[in-house]
Amino acid sequence: MTDAPFVNFPLRVILALLVVEAVTAIGGWGLITVLRIKSMTQTERMMAASGIVLVMTALAAWVVLWPAYWD
Repeated sequence: MTDAPFVNFPLRVILALLVVEAVTAIGGWGLITVLRIKSMTQTERMMAASGIVLVMTALAAWVVLWPAYWD
């Protein structure tokens, strides 16, 4: 029973999943906040939303691809 497959996950895989989840949660919260602001024009909202999506994508790619660089 000690050879369970989930125990053999490397720590960096678990940390990478946690970081991706945190980035997604913060990004989703940011998108909702930006879209609810009344003082911004529609163009400003879309630029802010696309900036948040770009940063989320870059961070997720960095977390996923960075361990592969060191292997």
